[in-house]
Amino acid sequence: MNRRLLAACFVCLQAVACWGALDFVLKPEEQEVIYPKSVFSAEQAKQALGPGNCSLRGVAFEQPASGFLQKAKAPQYPPKGSKIYLFPYTEYTREVVHLFKEHSQIREEHSAEVLMAEARLRLLTGEGIPEMLPLKRVEVDPVFPKIWKAAVIGPQGKFAFEGLKPGRYYLQSMTFMVGRNQAYLDQVGEETQETYWSNGEVSYDSRPIWADKSTTLYHKVELVGVYDVVAGENQSIELREDWKDFDAP
Repeated sequence: MNRRLLAACFVCLQAVACWGALDFVLKPEEQEVIYPKSVFSAEQAKQALGPGNCSLRGVAFEQPASGFLQKAKAPQYPPKGSKIYLFPYTEYTREVVHLFKEHSQIREEHSAEVLMAEARLRLLTGEGIPEMLPLKRVEVDPVFPKIWKAAVIGPQGKFAFEGLKPGRYYLQSMTFMVGRNQAYLDQVGEETQETYWSNGEVSYDSRPIWADKSTTLYHKVELVGVYDVVAGENQSIELREDWKDFDAP
């Protein structure tokens, strides 16, 4: 059986598993809807984004954690040309951030093989692997996600917001994929050792043969942060905290 036929069989098996899993995947209409208790004021948000004499400049990057004996890993920057969004950090924004944090799904790591299989499955069926939705869905005021400022990310993750008013702001990058090499041991064979005893008996002892292997795991990253801008200040920041680790003030 050639590789193309094997790949086709694998995709078909993925499709069957996908369709079978649909019975166990929560549908959007089955989710419980949660609304913020605070009232959103579009006028207040627009005023907070009015012209000022402050700036917020910085660099956005994903910095993986490293242990005591682990080699420090290089930061990965969002794609050049992607955007960072800035919202006034009002009481409504604060509640929305906390609600989304509480009810968001845990992001998983996937190998390149899984991502390629999902892409082939999408080409074959028009649908990818069903998304596991949370039990509760947060619904916000429809005007809230329309009032913001955006900065385009340049080389090495650099960005800048100019002409801001003094105040507190919530920053959020576009979601991007990060790949990390992961080393592991893979059993590639088995070695058998024979032992001959004085009584003529022979015993056999088997042990696995291991080889160093590596693979690349991919996961989604969304960089977020809350920053205070003081009157007349040109502040420099590092936007490097991923959403999954974010503890909103």
